[in-house]
Amino acid sequence: MLFWSFWILVVSMAGHGNALMDPICANDINCILPDCKCAGTDPPTDFYGIPIEGPDLPQIVLLSFDDAIREDLFLNYYSKLFNGTFKNPNGCPISGTFFVSHEYTDYVRVHQLREWNCEIASHSFSHQPPANLWAQLDYDEFRMEMSEVRQTFARFGQIEEDLIIGARSPFLQTSGNDYYQMLLDEGFVYDCSRPTRRFIYNDTVPGSKWGLWPFTYDYDYSYNGTESFLDCQIEPCPSNRTFPGLWQVPMVDLVDLGGIECAMLDQCDNRPPNFQEAMALLEENFNRRYTSNKGPVGLYTHASWFEGDWTHNFDALLQFVQDILALPDQDVFIISVSQFITYLKDPQLLSIVSSGSSYPEWCPATPNLPTCNPPQNPCRYEFSSPPFERFMNSCVDCPPNYPWVGNPLGN
Repeated sequence: MLFWSFWILVVSMAGHGNALMDPICANDINCILPDCKCAGTDPPTDFYGIPIEGPDLPQIVLLSFDDAIREDLFLNYYSKLFNGTFKNPNGCPISGTFFVSHEYTDYVRVHQLREWNCEIASHSFSHQPPANLWAQLDYDEFRMEMSEVRQTFARFGQIEEDLIIGARSPFLQTSGNDYYQMLLDEGFVYDCSRPTRRFIYNDTVPGSKWGLWPFTYDYDYSYNGTESFLDCQIEPCPSNRTFPGLWQVPMVDLVDLGGIECAMLDQCDNRPPNFQEAMALLEENFNRRYTSNKGPVGLYTHASWFEGDWTHNFDALLQFVQDILALPDQDVFIISVSQFITYLKDPQLLSIVSSGSSYPEWCPATPNLPTCNPPQNPCRYEFSSPPFERFMNSCVDCPPNYPWVGNPLGN
C-alpha cells in the first residue's frame, strides 16, 4: 500500500512544467481513458502516455450560448456564426453548444442549428428565478427540469434525444450531490455549470499561466471536507461522493479589462463600450491560454451580451473568430463541448486532427433528422404567469397543452 501511494504521488508531482495535478487521482495509473480523466492543468497524453503539448496540441475554443433560442437571435446572430462560413483547419464548419431553456424557444430554429451540427444541451424547462431556488431542488425536481426537457427538445425540434448529453444548471446554481447523481443516472455525459477562479493564473510561478482541463468525477475532489483541489465558487458543490464517468467541463473564469473575474462574457462588470475594447477582451483571454499550456478557452455568454446597444460585441466576436482561425499555425478549432470530450477520450496530435482522419463527430454529414414541418401558425397557449400566454414554433403539430415541467410532451 505504501508503494502504491508513493507511486501515485510521484506521478502526480511529475507534471509537465508547472502543472498542477490532483494528488489522489493519477492518469494512466488509477484513472484510465476513455472512461476516467483526472482534474489538472497537464495537457493530454497520446496512446503511449506522451504529453501532447506546444505545436502538437490543438487549441480548443468553446463557444456556448444560454437560454431560449428565439427567432430574432437566430436570424441576427447565430445564423451568421454557424452557417458554414467559418471553418476549422480540418475543413469542417465550426460548431458551438446551445444550453437551451424551453420557455420562448423556437423549435424550428433548434432544428436548423442541429442541421448545422451545433450541439443542443439542457438548461432546464423553466429557468425560474431566483438563483437560490435551484440550490434547494431535490433529485426528482432536477430530473424533471433538466432531463425530461430533452423529450421536449427532441419532439418539437425533431432532433436526436440521445445526443442531448450535456447540462448547465440555470444561474450556474446546482444542488450539489443530488444534481450530479441525477445527471449520472439519467445518462448525461457532462456538466458545464462549475466556475473556477483558482486556475486563471499560476500565481506561484512569475509569468506563467494555466487553465484547468475537463475531468471525470471518478474521485472525490472535496477530500472529505478538508481543503479541496477545486474551488467552489457557487455552493453547494459535489462533495464526499464520486460520480464515475461523469465529465465536468469547468468554466475557468475570464478576466475583464478592469481585472475582474467573470464566468461568462455577459457577467463581466466592465462590459466593453465599443468594438475595439470587445476585441481586446476576447484577445487577452484567448492569449492567456494560447501562449501558455493551450488549455481550452471557454467563451460562454447569453445573448444579452450583444443585443440592443451592444451589437459591437457580436461584431467583435465575428472578427475574433475569423482572426483566430487564420492564425499562421492553423491550430485553433472552434467546436462544441461534446466534440471536445470525444477528443479528450482519445487525444491526437494536431497533424492528425487537421487531416480530418479522426473524430468523425467533428465533421459529420448533415444530420439525418426527421423533416421539420411547422404548423401554419405558431402554437398558442394560455399560461399561469405573465404575460399569461405562450407561443411556440414547433416542427410538428401543436400539442393540446403547453409542454412544461412534469408534462414534457404537452399531453
